[in-house]
Amino acid sequence: MNLAKMAMNNRHKDPEVIREFNFSGIPNSLISKLKGNFPYSSGEQGLPLAVIQKPSWEIFQHKDSMVMKKSYKFPALKHLLYFVNKCMKESRDMHHFPEITIKENVVAIILYTQGVNDVTEQDTQLAKIFDDVFDEVKLIHRSRNDN
Repeated sequence: MNLAKMAMNNRHKDPEVIREFNFSGIPNSLISKLKGNFPYSSGEQGLPLAVIQKPSWEIFQHKDSMVMKKSYKFPALKHLLYFVNKCMKESRDMHHFPEITIKENVVAIILYTQGVNDVTEQDTQLAKIFDDVFDEVKLIHRSRNDN
């Protein structure tokens, strides 16, 4: 049975059901992501709140690394600049720096831990912070448009 399909079918069932599956051929990074509430691994039940763009981070192989990627689209340059500045401050505070690409009004972020070439807890924490900053920008934009 497909692992993703099994996880979705059994997400509200007894964890013993999942332990019966043979995980020997599955990469450890995927197993660790399935144990938590990926992409945030915060232990909260249910899915994170959706954002206007994609509701979650994409995981894929990039060169020799497993990475997380997400793009954010902004209505104005001032919102984009606020977002990037705040994200860079948070990255500096965590001593963990993403790859950030800006093209027109879209910011694309790639997160992974260079020492292990994989997605770690630090990456998922930073992803949550970036999503929170984006939610803050959306609120600022909405409040200014409502006036």
